[in-house]
Amino acid sequence: MAATVEGTSPSPMENSTTDDASAVEGPSFKDQFKLFAKFGDSKSTGEAITLSNSDKWMKQAKVIDKKLTTTDTGIYYKMVAK
Repeated sequence: MAATVEGTSPSPMENSTTDDASAVEGPSFKDQFKLFAKFGDSKSTGEAITLSNSDKWMKQAKVIDKKLTTTDTGIYYKMVAK
């Protein structure tokens, strides 16, 4: 079971018009999704992501902490994965 990403919503940085020196441009959300979806699976197309890979992504982004745990992500993942 894997969750998929739909649409081509731009990342917040793509529409940014500020000249803020602290703004860092990088891969779009969709590009990052594909990279993490393919991580560790040479046969993956990057269209769907596993729970373990989404957890790795969220840990790297420092989203998972004491308030949001991998148990929480597992519960929500089961709700949305098709």
